Order: sequence, then C-alpha cells, then structure tokens
Amino acid sequence: LNNYVNKLNSQFESQQNMMKTSLAKVNTALQNQMKPLTTSITQIEVDLQTQQNMITTSLAQINTNLQSQTTSLAQINNELQSQTKINTDLQKQTTSLAKMNTDLQKQINPIKTSIAQVSTNLQNQISKVTTSMALLKTAPIGAIVAWSGRYLSKTSLPQGWQLCDGSRIYSGP
Repeated sequence: LNNYVNKLNSQFESQQNMMKTSLAKVNTALQNQMKPLTTSITQIEVDLQTQQNMITTSLAQINTNLQSQTTSLAQINNELQSQTKINTDLQKQTTSLAKMNTDLQKQINPIKTSIAQVSTNLQNQISKVTTSMALLKTAPIGAIVAWSGRYLSKTSLPQGWQLCDGSRIYSGP
C-alpha cells in the first residue's frame, strides 16, 4: 500500500509540476500578449489626454469668443436703442414741424387771399388810371382836369401836366 501511495504521490507531484510548468508558460504567453495591449492602452490614454486638452483649449477659446461677441452684441443693442430714441425724437420733431406747417398754412391762406384781392384791386385801379390817362392824352391843350394824386412838388406831377395855380406855362405839346 505504501508503494501504491508513493506511486500516486509521485504521479501527483509529476502532474503538479507539469501544471506549474504549463501555468508558467500560459502566464508568460499572457504577459507577452499583454505587453502590446498595455502599450496600446497607454498610448490611447495619452492620445485621449491630448485630445481632452485640445478640446478644453478649444472650449476656452470658444467661450472667450462668445464673451467677446456677447459684449459686441450688447454694444450693438445699446447703439440700436440710441438710434431708436433718435428716430423717436425725429418723428416727434417731424410731427411738430408738420403741425407748425399746417398752422402756418392756416395763417398764410387768408394773407394770400388778401394779397390776391389787393392785387385784383390794384389791377382794376391801374386799368382805370390807364384808361383815364388815355382819355387825358386826347384832352385839348389847356383843359382843366381834376386830379386826385398826391402832390409833393411840381416834379411829382405826371409828365405833360401842370399845376393850375396861375403860374406861367413854359412848354406844352
């Protein structure tokens, strides 16, 4: 029985050694296969970190650009508000000027009417005077004709006329 147990022990130890050898080979093979994977994983981690840094930098630049654009938009908005106020003021002034123009037209229209009436009256009077002058040119020499013009001096009389004051007549037609 001892022989049999010893034989079994020997077989067991032999199998155990074979398993240890196999495990060592498998472990070495696994380590050899893991080295490229570990290197790849390390490279991927480095690449990911580089890309993350680039993205962070890009996002920071985008954020800076957005802040600058927000500031520019705020300035544009302020300018637009100023322009809107200016436009509102201009519209108020335009409305005021239009009202003033309407008021002036209301004042000017009666004046225009008066001027037209005065002009018509003057034209009528000129026509009457012209007619009277034409009639007077046909009056005989020495005729006494009533005159209602303004007398300032003998030189203010119409040409060819003389004042009837008894003074001597030196010239005539």
